[in-house]
Amino acid sequence: MNVQEIDAATSSKIQAAYKPLADWQHAGPFCVDGRTGAVTAGTPREDSLYVQAIGGSLLFAVLVHLLEERTGDFNTTWEEVRKKLSESGYSVGVHRGSHRSETGSDCGFADNLPKIVARLNAAQADIRSIIEGATQPFNDEQAEIWQAVVDQAKTGENLPGFVSGEKLVGGAETSNGSVQTLDGDHAEVAAAVNLAEGTTLDTAGLIKEGLQSFNLDLWYVLKVAEEVFALNKDQVMPAALGLYVATEMVLVEDKKNYRLPVIIHS
Repeated sequence: MNVQEIDAATSSKIQAAYKPLADWQHAGPFCVDGRTGAVTAGTPREDSLYVQAIGGSLLFAVLVHLLEERTGDFNTTWEEVRKKLSESGYSVGVHRGSHRSETGSDCGFADNLPKIVARLNAAQADIRSIIEGATQPFNDEQAEIWQAVVDQAKTGENLPGFVSGEKLVGGAETSNGSVQTLDGDHAEVAAAVNLAEGTTLDTAGLIKEGLQSFNLDLWYVLKVAEEVFALNKDQVMPAALGLYVATEMVLVEDKKNYRLPVIIHS
């Protein structure tokens, strides 16, 4: 698979677009999407900055379902996750887009969720190579954790109860979660991973520079997964990164036949 290269100037523009976000607990999370748009349901915000996770809060439902080795209805897990986030003082966020349909939300993660979870297992060697290429090789303990994560993805790949992405997004909306409606088409040039706590990518500002980039605020995912759901960070890290790469594979590589470069911001 060819990697779509970006030059140093473009990479520098993406790195420079990260900004501090004081009230990150209540700003989002919305998706890793490089597009931007208004909050159309739930709590409105004037600030365009918000933390980003895959599918917004939906990522935590997938992490809980996989890492707790659940076999029941995934929608039940999603309901529990929304309730727990709200009770713990964290906002719940999801998104729709301009290409929404009756069953599709235009959130690629929500709409393709079973396929993405299945890809995490099916392409495990390739995904591991991409992660290690962007970070560092796994040690023996990390390799063992990684294998346990991808094995669990295989057992949970069908996500019992999954009907459509629009139903998942609608569930958040009806339980007072915030919904962001994104405008336009995808034009992301990179898949960024943010490790700098208390910061996020200024998506709207980057668009004004003529650029789009996916962005995963991994620091936020690790913090909330541990504090709210008591998940082991050592498991959450590879699971979140693996799902991020699997999402890029399904949404970009399968459609455009090239791979986005991974940028680490720390």
